[in-house]
Amino acid sequence: MLTTQQPAFPCGYPCPIRSTQAQALATYPEEAKNSGWEADRNRILPMLAGLQELVPWLRQWHDEKDPAYGIGMGDFFADHVVEEARLLGKTVEDLKAS
Repeated sequence: MLTTQQPAFPCGYPCPIRSTQAQALATYPEEAKNSGWEADRNRILPMLAGLQELVPWLRQWHDEKDPAYGIGMGDFFADHVVEEARLLGKTVEDLKAS
């Protein structure tokens, strides 16, 4: 969340807030599943849809190979969305409709 204490980023600058947002959106469903929240899958779908919306931006600005994962973060999150959607019986196209 932006506050008045955070600096504004110039238009076109690769803002780190997007990559942090992607990490949060990817982490929350994992934590939810680990705490037995899997019964309410409809609450996870909007988070995956939000993460999917960030993928093109991440591929453009943060897709350098991450040494910890061996792939760029854009590709990592794109694969993550596909796999999580598959586990919920959905496709990426289904997420776009939600």
